[in-house]
Amino acid sequence: EPLLAELDGLGRAHVERIDGWQTRIIRFEAGWDAYWQQRSSQLRRTIERKEKRLACTPHRLYAADPSAFPALMAEVFERHAARWIPTAQRNWESYYGMYRAIVEQALAREAVHVHVLEIEGQIAACELSIQHGDWCYAIFKTYDSAFSAYSPGSVLTKWALQRLFEHGVRQVDPGGGNDTWKEDFKTDSLRTIQPLIASPLSLTGNAVVAWKAQIRPLLHDHRWLVSAIKALREARRQPLFTASVAQQLQ
Repeated sequence: EPLLAELDGLGRAHVERIDGWQTRIIRFEAGWDAYWQQRSSQLRRTIERKEKRLACTPHRLYAADPSAFPALMAEVFERHAARWIPTAQRNWESYYGMYRAIVEQALAREAVHVHVLEIEGQIAACELSIQHGDWCYAIFKTYDSAFSAYSPGSVLTKWALQRLFEHGVRQVDPGGGNDTWKEDFKTDSLRTIQPLIASPLSLTGNAVVAWKAQIRPLLHDHRWLVSAIKALREARRQPLFTASVAQQLQ
């Protein structure tokens, strides 16, 4: 609310809720065991089955030491790029640079967590998160599709969440988006909104805000007005005279 009040002072504003962007939240209010037992039986059975499969394969789950972050992140970004660059147009160097800058700043506060799952000596999944108080914010997650039979992302997520709980984290924000794993692990949702603020000097901006905040809701509440406008448009498209009337006039 304080942020919205400050934004509102910048100019004409309109705030709307974007349903597809609602943020999933993971809370451990009743402890880890209670949290895990409240997950769906299908999720628990699936991860238990994958963990048993992993037990028969050389692997390790670990929290990376800060000194290993630069080399580890370079390898993770290389794997991520190999998977996504062929299918998407994006400035990936800027994208990875953003995460490097976030990690560098958080390292000074000793607030970075990097959790890794290795299978047969290869990185199968990696999660990067930043802690602030008893909150933890997941900012980067990737997995190697070559190990998809082990569900490395889900297995690592469960292990990482339990470790974060043991280190004092009580709430985790896995980031926006409708990913299935976020829905599986969430306990609550936070209201996510999109504020649109127009500069007082922008005629276009103020027109857009007026349309979204005033005109569009008015049309939605008075559908007869929309029907009248459509009927008027249709009438304007019709010829003034039919062919028979035009012949009579001649």
